[in-house]
Amino acid sequence: MLRNTVCDHYAVATPFASVPRCAGKVSFCGGGCHSGSDHSNTSDKADQMKIGILADIHDNVDNLRHAISLFNALKCELILLAGDFVSPLVVPSMRKLTGRVVACFGDNDGNQRGIIGGMKIVGTLGYGPFCHQTKDGLKIVMAHQLNELRDCLGDANVVVFAHTHRPSIVEDKHGRLFINPGEVGGWMFRRPTVVVLDSQTRQAELIDLPAMSPGVIIPEPG
Repeated sequence: MLRNTVCDHYAVATPFASVPRCAGKVSFCGGGCHSGSDHSNTSDKADQMKIGILADIHDNVDNLRHAISLFNALKCELILLAGDFVSPLVVPSMRKLTGRVVACFGDNDGNQRGIIGGMKIVGTLGYGPFCHQTKDGLKIVMAHQLNELRDCLGDANVVVFAHTHRPSIVEDKHGRLFINPGEVGGWMFRRPTVVVLDSQTRQAELIDLPAMSPGVIIPEPG
């Protein structure tokens, strides 16, 4: 897991037993967010990568496997999970991902001890918000809920959040890209989605996973 780090640049994330939450403003990262890096700050075409973004799995293992197959087929080198595994049930399937995994907890994640144990062989896990810089210099901040990032935007290029289960890709007046990948679980809106982001062009594509059957409707009594 990640420890809370106050830094003036992106350092390599350090595994620690417990993770305090971000407290303070960040100027990448000058405050209190967790930090990680994929090496350098220089941009090079050879460093360009596809980034798979997902969230709100809510124990739907089948939909997660669809997302994993998609990310692997597209050769995503980095996978960002913006919280709500819900239980350790979904973690074993994530071992099939071919890209590096960086994940944060959501507000519905129970049995965190079990999730932590499983994620030790899958990737990096921490309490959001934290920041990550790709090897071609793209600066990303991520947390499960957008309000957790209020004081942690710094000079981020991309802001990843979830929680609402509603997908959105919006660019603000500062040129920052705000990405909510929607829900993998599909339990709320029956439309499971993920996002794939190009680290250099910063083009983000919302991708539908296979359609789910209609939800069960309980007739009104009487």
